[in-house]
Amino acid sequence: MLISHIYEMLDSISPFSLQEAWDNSGLNIGNMHQEVESIHLALELDMKIARDLPPRALIITHHPLIFAPLKAINTASYPAKLIEILLQKQCALIAMHTNFDTTHLNAHFTREILGFANAQAQGIAQMCEIEPTPISALAMRCKNALKLEHIRYTRLDSRQKELEIHRVYVVCGSGASYAREILTPNSCLITGDVKYHDAMCAQCVDVGFIDVEHYASEREFAKILKSILQIKHLNATIAPNFSPFSYV
Repeated sequence: MLISHIYEMLDSISPFSLQEAWDNSGLNIGNMHQEVESIHLALELDMKIARDLPPRALIITHHPLIFAPLKAINTASYPAKLIEILLQKQCALIAMHTNFDTTHLNAHFTREILGFANAQAQGIAQMCEIEPTPISALAMRCKNALKLEHIRYTRLDSRQKELEIHRVYVVCGSGASYAREILTPNSCLITGDVKYHDAMCAQCVDVGFIDVEHYASEREFAKILKSILQIKHLNATIAPNFSPFSYV
């Protein structure tokens, strides 16, 4: 299989032109004329997956392996350590990140996992109007849907009363940076990686955050893409990822 043929097919599913300006979706490792013998899918490349890949494999990840320009290739550091393994095995890596968020992942997570069936796309986010609901009830809904032991959310508004939510926005991964452009009073954003100051600012303007963890919001990436590739008559193997965090 030629990388160029697979790339064109992926681009038809989720155009790489839809990625955010800061993103680096597309071919991160390899070249378009390269032949590969197998396809593997993962949320992201880690050391175990890199070591387990067979030679001349293509791995399609959600997270790009390379974001910022590399000033040096120090193979004792990230991401060069992983790049070295791929190159030694003649493996290639294609990332489908914010383009896939826009076309597939955010909608799947919002509608199929969280159950907001009437959600509509609003830029990269999904938006759903709901009956006025305490944010604690929405947080519990997310906790149960994702089978999480703990969940963080901003419960209080500027008057120190519980937020009542009329509109829900969802951005998988780390979406807090979108809050200012999409949130209005009595709305909340379900996302991951919410910072302390994000939460404090939200409380001041009567909007909320429900932090469902970065990994939990994106862990179905490989499953979604595998089902799409099957329709295209391409077999792919899912390489399991796990959250790097443990709790005490």
